[in-house]
Amino acid sequence: MDVIYDLETYPNLFLCGVKIVDGGIFQFEISERRDDFASLTNFVSYCELMIGFNNLHFDYPVLHNLLWLGKYNPHGPELWWPKVRQIFTDDDKFAHRVPGRNWICPQMDLFLIHHFDNKSRSTSLKKLQFAMRSDKVEDLPIAPGTMLTLDQMDEIASYNQHDLTETEKFFHRSASEIEFRAELGPEYMNYNDTKIGKQFMVRALEREQPGICYTRDRAPRQTWRPGGVKLANVIFPYVRFQRSGFASILETLRATTIINTRQEHQIETTVDGLTYSFGTGGMHASVKNAVVTSDNDHVILDVDVAGYYPALAIANGLYPEHLGPLFCEKMAQIRDERNRVGKRSHRGKALKFAGNGVYGDSNNVHSPFYDPQYTMTTTVNGQLLMAMLIEAVSPHAKIVQANTDGATLLVLRDDLDVINHICERWQAYTLLTLEIAEYSRMWIRDVNSYIAERADGTLKRKGAYEYELEWHKNHSALVVPRAAEAAMVRGVPLEQFIQQHDDPFDFMLLAKGPKLEPTGTKHLRYYVSTSGAEIIKIMPPLKGKAFERRIAINKGRLATPCNVMPKELTNIDYDFYIRNARKLVIS
Repeated sequence: MDVIYDLETYPNLFLCGVKIVDGGIFQFEISERRDDFASLTNFVSYCELMIGFNNLHFDYPVLHNLLWLGKYNPHGPELWWPKVRQIFTDDDKFAHRVPGRNWICPQMDLFLIHHFDNKSRSTSLKKLQFAMRSDKVEDLPIAPGTMLTLDQMDEIASYNQHDLTETEKFFHRSASEIEFRAELGPEYMNYNDTKIGKQFMVRALEREQPGICYTRDRAPRQTWRPGGVKLANVIFPYVRFQRSGFASILETLRATTIINTRQEHQIETTVDGLTYSFGTGGMHASVKNAVVTSDNDHVILDVDVAGYYPALAIANGLYPEHLGPLFCEKMAQIRDERNRVGKRSHRGKALKFAGNGVYGDSNNVHSPFYDPQYTMTTTVNGQLLMAMLIEAVSPHAKIVQANTDGATLLVLRDDLDVINHICERWQAYTLLTLEIAEYSRMWIRDVNSYIAERADGTLKRKGAYEYELEWHKNHSALVVPRAAEAAMVRGVPLEQFIQQHDDPFDFMLLAKGPKLEPTGTKHLRYYVSTSGAEIIKIMPPLKGKAFERRIAINKGRLATPCNVMPKELTNIDYDFYIRNARKLVIS
């Protein structure tokens, strides 16, 4: 049977909560009042898969340690509490991971599947409860390390049941990610998307040339560039410009040596009134606070390079130095196989990760693809080649937006044949493939935030206008981007949309901190209201200071806490939401 599980551990309490998927809850306790060790051991022996959230880092190492030690020792805190303290104090986050070959029962970690172990995507189960619109957002009620009373043990048991149901809810919301990994094979189950792609490429290389990626002791083979990367040595010789703005960028880049490829380096130029920023992270440019529309005379074209970074490597023979030309050969095979199996198939999706993920990993000092010169060769030439296309089309089009792998153009319909001819010549020159889509309207706040309406009426939303969000992003006050979209795309007045909106969760915001007033919790779901209390984040004193810091959230506005969701919202401060939506409306 498959089960969800979650541990609660204190100096005098070990509690393992288990929920059969779509079934009942069982709790196994070891404390002064109960010893369920034998029952827990027996239960685990019947489990076929144990599913948790961050369980490979914490829950399973503690459980594994307890189950082994408990066979030979008295069932006291020594079975779990020393291991708990070691995990929380050890700087090495991998030190206590149990290798899969030693698992008592197969493990699935939803935290790893969604790559929440990445700093930029870090997401707690509490934040997920907010994003999943759960009826209750519940913090751990008693501080870790507390010696619990019997009543407090009951309180922790109730909290544990809630976490189990929420983890099961997220398990079901992760069905597509789990199905994808299950089809690839059990070894991929706890891999994030990037790691899946990396593993695909490693296996392709190692099958052809064993030992090319790792030494016998599993150290990654790498190419270091202690003197930095001289861009003059990596810029393609066929890159050239006629316009002085782009030509000056090329000259500056050729004179640049990048020492730290993980640090952003940016230079700018202005061409036809539009400012372009070039850097180690890529190129970007955009009109701001503008509405762009296709009409009888003009059409908006969005031009993108298909699989840009892998395609650059294949077309130009780029590879991390220690991997040699075999890298390009395997890149080409991966591209061809993806086209064969279909981009929407599970294998096609994995092959996409193999192509794109390897580029990002080439700047990862822990990766077998590490070669910062390969990274810079790819990203610098990518943006320069796109700038060449922009320069070529600019006499016949207004550049609306640009980035490393594409550009958005406003073109006279009479010039479409000219634009298509320029694109064909650029493709023949670079050996890259362009994909062209048509937009009917765009509302652009800046390069990172815009709405684009495709010719078929569907919408592409970016940045501040997104409301169908990935789990790690901020799901607060989604009525705001919804209202802005309704106003711009459908002409619905902001006040009407917001005051008539009937989804209470879209008004909710989430505050996080060491302590939040007025609830005293670390996570506070709330909505801005005409009555209530101001939310204050309590922060520890700065170094050398004696007093804690008190920081107002939405200063001057009152709020109603909703960690337990009410049946209805009766005192919404509509003015707050309308004002914020108005900031997004471009007219």
